[in-house]
Amino acid sequence: MEPGRQSRQQPKPQSKPQKRGSKKSSNDDDRKIKVTTKPDGQLAVRSCGVVLFRKTSAENEPAKFEFLLMKHPNRYDLSKGHQEEGENDVQTAQREVHEETGIAPEFVSLARGFTFIETYYPKYKRFGGQTVEKTICIFAGLASAEGVSHLKLTEHSGCVWMPWTPPHTSIQKNTIDPLVLSLEKYFKNHPIDSAETWSGF
Repeated sequence: MEPGRQSRQQPKPQSKPQKRGSKKSSNDDDRKIKVTTKPDGQLAVRSCGVVLFRKTSAENEPAKFEFLLMKHPNRYDLSKGHQEEGENDVQTAQREVHEETGIAPEFVSLARGFTFIETYYPKYKRFGGQTVEKTICIFAGLASAEGVSHLKLTEHSGCVWMPWTPPHTSIQKNTIDPLVLSLEKYFKNHPIDSAETWSGF
């Protein structure tokens, strides 16, 4: 993905303390990711995650929300990772969020019926440089205040809570901009400040 171009002043990223050995291997060689083979012989993998929201306004104030983006040195990212054997999409997404942010599933309510799907074809070093069909599945989740208090990064250089003030443009062309657009459309029919919206997938 390309470095994000920012159209408005962005919040200062939150940095994580660096601890030796806390980051997973870049190839996740110790993980048994789920790989399927298509009829034409092409390998296929899935990567699942959650874009986290938090409420920042008091009960008697107009609703205000922020969403979490992870930071690499030159681009934004989402909290996501490869699906492992025996997992479904929700289980993978919940595990990855917990591993990468420290926020456990019990502190996150998923948006009812929302799923963002994107497929692309990168080359994988772990598969000898083969082009692999990679499908990304992203859910939306509302983290409780207690859950947010557990935020602790393990794989990214930092993170940023961005105010949810649509329309959002030019955050990052690949994946994040289409995801945010999909969320904007979803929230038109499922208000972001409604408890029913966050009633679970």
